[in-house]
Amino acid sequence: MENYILTFNTILFCCLVVSFLIYKKAYIKGKLTCNNFILNSYLYILLSLLLICNTVILADKTKMNLFRKSWFFWFLLFSSIGLLILTMNLDPTKPLIKHTAWLLWILTMGITMYPIYLRSKQNGVFLSSLAVTFSMVALLTGFAFFRPDLISLKMAPILTVLLLGGILLKMFTFIFAKKETTNHVGYLMSYAFIALFSLFILYDTKKLQLHAKNCVVPDYINESMGVFLDILNLFSNVSRSRSK
Repeated sequence: MENYILTFNTILFCCLVVSFLIYKKAYIKGKLTCNNFILNSYLYILLSLLLICNTVILADKTKMNLFRKSWFFWFLLFSSIGLLILTMNLDPTKPLIKHTAWLLWILTMGITMYPIYLRSKQNGVFLSSLAVTFSMVALLTGFAFFRPDLISLKMAPILTVLLLGGILLKMFTFIFAKKETTNHVGYLMSYAFIALFSLFILYDTKKLQLHAKNCVVPDYINESMGVFLDILNLFSNVSRSRSK
C-alpha cells in the first residue's frame, strides 16, 4: 500500500514539475510561443507518459476487469479515436478546451495500456521491456537529430500503408485463425511492428524539426502526439516479443 502511494505521488509530483516547465517555456504572458519548440514538444511527450503511468497505476490498484466485457473494448477504442480527432482539431490558442480533451484522451490511452502492462508484468518482462523501449527511443531520437539528412519525409505514405496492412492482417488472423496461429502470427508481427514504429520515431522526430523551423502558432499537444503514440506502440510490441 505504501509503495503504491509513494510511486503514485512521486509521478504526480513529476507531472506538476513538468506542467510548470511547460507553462514557463511554452507561454509568454499567457500566449503560445515558438521559443524552445523542440523542448516544449518533448515536455508534453514526457507529461503524457507520466500521466499514462499514473492511470495504469490506478487501474492496477482498482484491479480493473472491464476488459472482460467485449463492449467495453469497442467503447474504449472508438472513444480514444474520437477524442484523438477532437483534440487534434481544437484550436491551440484555446488552452482550457484543448487540454481538457487531451487529458480525456490520455485517460483512455492509459486504460488501454493497462492490459499490456498487466501481461508484461505477469510474464516478468515489464522492466526489461521498458528499458529496451527507452533505450531504442533515445538511440533513434539521437540519430534523427544528428543525421536528419538521412531521414526523408517522403516515406510517410509507405509507413501508413505498412501500418494499415499490419493492422488488417492482425484483425484477419484474430477473426479467422485458430488461437495457436493467432498467437504465433502476433508474436512474429511484433518484430515487424518494432521495426515499423522505429521508422515512425525517425519520421516524427524529423517532422518536429521541420515544424520548429516553420513555426508561427505552435500546437505542442498535436506535435507531441506522434512520438508519444510511437513510444506506446513500441513498448507494446517489445513486451509482446519478449513474452513468448
